[in-house]
Amino acid sequence: MLNDKVSVNYHEILEDRYIEDVVRRIRLLFYIEDSIEFRINEEELQNLEIRIDGLLKEDIGRITVYGEGIAGNFEYRDIYEGVEIIFKCGKGIGYTISEIYRVLGFRIAKNAVGRLSKYLSHGREYLMAILLNGMTIMLEGFERSVVIPVLENTIFIAHTHPKTWQTVFSRKDLIATLDIISKRGLGACVIAMGAALCILREKALTFEEYEKFELLINDYGMATKDVLERAEFKSLYILYSMLDLYSYSFG
Repeated sequence: MLNDKVSVNYHEILEDRYIEDVVRRIRLLFYIEDSIEFRINEEELQNLEIRIDGLLKEDIGRITVYGEGIAGNFEYRDIYEGVEIIFKCGKGIGYTISEIYRVLGFRIAKNAVGRLSKYLSHGREYLMAILLNGMTIMLEGFERSVVIPVLENTIFIAHTHPKTWQTVFSRKDLIATLDIISKRGLGACVIAMGAALCILREKALTFEEYEKFELLINDYGMATKDVLERAEFKSLYILYSMLDLYSYSFG
């Protein structure tokens, strides 16, 4: 829920079927990860190669999860959110978990940048927050800041930096991003007049990566694309795109 110590102006609560579909796929991926972790011990997890078939198809009816490099019994069936999930031992077809995170993260980022870039000329900052239940919230802020509210199960945030061409994560932006990705969220984007810059997660954030992110915040206070890329995170990737000033396309 919103932190009641701050005051924010709602711009609108969006009903976006595209985002709802992407977030549903993320929930299914979370469920698959949890199911595997529950059944497989830590030593086997380190040697396990997972491929998932069906999660990125247009219509999700059945998902098959293949686990290569496991000695235990990995074969079982489950149903989650009306989708049949089949777990099998051995090498299989499909995408790795990291590849799926990259696809879903890009889809959300592209949608957010497309929506928010339309507000760059308004002179105020705007923020878009996506929750795990599929809800999308748009907030209107002030000329140089927007309050990042405390919302349960936030998996992604993006906001504008109007009247500036340099795309940079401020200290406040970095702290909010670390909070989201450390709680299993996908990440965050900052959109300026000239470009969009995103920090997105593609695998579980380790304690070492968390510490590296904290050091980046303490050492720099803010981060450009070059600073983020030099950090060479293993569980995160940096997405950067110039914006078309006439259509604000992304990608």
